[in-house]
Amino acid sequence: MEEDFESFGASTLDSEQHTRVVVHLDVDCFYAQVEMLKSPHLTTKPLGIKQKNYVITSNYLARECGVKKCMTVTEAKKVCPELILVNGEDLTPYKHISSSISNILRTFSPIVERSGIDEAHVDVTKLCLQRLESLKDVELVGNCFGEDVVQNCVCGCVNRLKMGSVIAKEIRDKVKSHLGLTCCAGVAHNKLLAKLACRVHKPNQQTTVFPSRSVQLMLSQKELKSIPGIGHKLIETLNSIGISSIEDLQSCDLVLLEKHFQKHTASWLKDASFGIDNSEVKVSGKPQSISVEDAFIKSVTNMSVVREKYTSLIKKLLIQVDEDGRIPKTIKVTVRTYNNEMKTNNSRESRQQPSDKLWFTTLKNKADRVNKILETVMKLFSKMVPIENFLLTLVGVGFTNFCDSNISVINFFQNRTSGSIDSTNKSEESVSSSSCEVFSSSSQSRKRSFQESSDSHPSCSSTSVDVKVEKTQSSAAEEGAGTETNNDCDAIPRCPAVDASVWFELPLDIRREIVSSCSSHEECNRFNFKLTEKSKVLPRTIPPKKSKKDKSGEQNSIKNYFSK
Repeated sequence: MEEDFESFGASTLDSEQHTRVVVHLDVDCFYAQVEMLKSPHLTTKPLGIKQKNYVITSNYLARECGVKKCMTVTEAKKVCPELILVNGEDLTPYKHISSSISNILRTFSPIVERSGIDEAHVDVTKLCLQRLESLKDVELVGNCFGEDVVQNCVCGCVNRLKMGSVIAKEIRDKVKSHLGLTCCAGVAHNKLLAKLACRVHKPNQQTTVFPSRSVQLMLSQKELKSIPGIGHKLIETLNSIGISSIEDLQSCDLVLLEKHFQKHTASWLKDASFGIDNSEVKVSGKPQSISVEDAFIKSVTNMSVVREKYTSLIKKLLIQVDEDGRIPKTIKVTVRTYNNEMKTNNSRESRQQPSDKLWFTTLKNKADRVNKILETVMKLFSKMVPIENFLLTLVGVGFTNFCDSNISVINFFQNRTSGSIDSTNKSEESVSSSSCEVFSSSSQSRKRSFQESSDSHPSCSSTSVDVKVEKTQSSAAEEGAGTETNNDCDAIPRCPAVDASVWFELPLDIRREIVSSCSSHEECNRFNFKLTEKSKVLPRTIPPKKSKKDKSGEQNSIKNYFSK
């Protein structure tokens, strides 16, 4: 996997500053191990994971037979006739295991950066320092890069990295005991060295590299592409100026590099060649987009096949989105066509549009959800591909622009559809100019976080409406006017932002609070004005003194009501 070189950053600090302890974890032949866990009889057999006509990875037995990554199935079978192939096109089980690994890593440190489905960096500096407070001598666990530990640094890094090796072994043991997976690990004072150290002894081993051995580790790399982030284009440019090895890069003048690269790139290349990397381990958040795609071995020309494939992809996509728990604002459809004249694939093309929030809130039937989304997908598809005479080699669909599902209650009740309110239907179901959600009145739904409107959440829009939980002027005036009568239920108008079927299930005090908090609708404003005028002419009454028990009930606000 080719990584963005900027993820490692250009060093601005002195190379002698090595106060951190970073562990890089890499699961051995991850896909194959997951399949071997599901089918233990595969453990002793050469196993390959295929997607379409390619073997994307294999276990170590298959590798010993000559099976290599990205071989065609035919080539792999030729070098290893006993090879057993398992379809790995559905990534769902692999992603579940990957998520479980991340959870285990977070039990050692909250600073976990995933760099792939089977790799991660963990900053364990704090844990190392805590343990070293009560320990003086620490024994190195696992392999040490170089002949031995060189005790030539007075900053304390040797003991810190030794402790890091202890923690790396604990991480690997925990992953093995909880998930049954073996891992390799690298321990160093930065991300770059930790990753390279991880590769030295495989499988199911770990290696620690000390600062004094950094340059030696870098020179042991056979190719420039061994440095994570140096890809094909960078190598082409480096080769053009006579740099073909890491040793060449170390001896190259920085001024020459700056003539061919931007300054920050030149500086990063120079630093990386010496093993210098001061980039932080960045905590990985939830993805900004979730997508699935599938390529065809032979070009597809049939629209029914396209619909069938998109239906399958949408089902897989919804599983991931539901597990994510957020609601996307945008749906994106991708295609890749085949150029019959040039006999090659065209570039990918995409179209996107706002997604319908009702897909994730109202539609509970899976088939209905898939069908509704499929309608939108095919509309976007038709904007890129003609209905007839097309050659497709890839289709994809995804969701982007996710929003958290925690919102204020007033936004939760707002209607999705846009339009004006028909005055003749004010007592029935309303169509509002705001966004809408259907609310379940069950106690279980009250306990969970409210699903938010993508148009009204503060993180997604510049405007939002918050419900005030404290007593408002109008509710205080009503309370001062005396006790409630049976006519109060009819006197409080329904807020157009709330669906009629929901409104009449709400207690009176909740209805009053919603109306008093609303300033967007004429009915609510008129009701609040009447209460304000009424409070001016009514004599002030002193309510009877309440007991402590009664006072606790006074805290009954909208939020308290829905947390029951």
